Amino acid sequence: MTTLQTRLPPQALRNQMEVDDVADGGIHILLVENDAGTRKLLRDGLESLSSLPLYIDEAADGREGLEAIRTRNPDLVLLDLVMPRMSGLGLLLALREDPPERVPQIVVLSRVSSETVIERVLDLGVDFFFQKPVELGELTAVIQALCLPRPVREPLRRSRVWRLLEELGAPEHRVGSRWMALTAQTLAYGPEGMLLKEAYFPAIQQSRSSYSAVDKNIRDVIQVIHHTAAPAYQKLMGGMPSRCPSSGVFLGRLAQELRDGRQEK
Repeated sequence: MTTLQTRLPPQALRNQMEVDDVADGGIHILLVENDAGTRKLLRDGLESLSSLPLYIDEAADGREGLEAIRTRNPDLVLLDLVMPRMSGLGLLLALREDPPERVPQIVVLSRVSSETVIERVLDLGVDFFFQKPVELGELTAVIQALCLPRPVREPLRRSRVWRLLEELGAPEHRVGSRWMALTAQTLAYGPEGMLLKEAYFPAIQQSRSSYSAVDKNIRDVIQVIHHTAAPAYQKLMGGMPSRCPSSGVFLGRLAQELRDGRQEK
C-alpha cells in the first residue's frame, strides 16, 4: 500500500525546519470538503493544535475549491475526493490542465482506499494522502512540514553517510543514492521507533514526488549495491546475503552504522 498515512512525529519534522523563519502572515489553508460538520472539526482542531497562525478558508465542493485556489492563492489545500458538482479528482485534473500561477501544496483527506486511486492522485501532484479518519496531530505536523521553509542543508557528499554509500558501491549519479542517504540520516537521528514511510518523508518533500517513486529509486540502488558485493556491503550485512535485502532491512543497517559512528566520536 502506498498510502502516505503516517504518524509523523511533530518534533522530528520541526527539527528539520526553521520555524522562526515562517512569514508573519501565517499559513493560508483552503479546506475543500462538502460535509459542514467535518469542515468545522478540522478547522477547530487545526487552530487549537498548530503552534503557527493559520488562516483557513472553506469550499463546499471541487468547483468552489478550484475557484478559491485561483482567486485566494492558498499556501495549502486540504482536499476531499468524493464531493458533489466536482470531485477532488476533477479539481486535480483541472489544475493539471490549467495550473494557477501559484500552485499550492495539496493534502488529500479521504475514505477512499483504492491503491489505484491513491496512485492516480499522487501522480497528479498531491503532496500527501491521509485516509480518514485523520489524526489531527499528524495532520498538523504534515502541514507545518510542507509549508515551513526548507533549511539550508550541507551537501550530502560531504557527510559521513555519503562516504559510506561510496564504499558500498552506490552509484553517485543516481537520484536514489541521494534519497537513500537522506532517509538513512532521518532514521539514524530521528526518534526511536520511526517507521520507514515516516523516514521517507523528507525525500518525498524534496523530490516533490510520491512514496512509491522514492521507494523504487532506493530499491534500484540497493540492487546495484547487492550485485556489486563490495567488502563494505558484506560487512554491513554481516556476510553476503543470499538475496537482495528489502529497503527496510538495508536502510536499518545503514542507519545503525551511522548511529554507531556517532557514538564512537
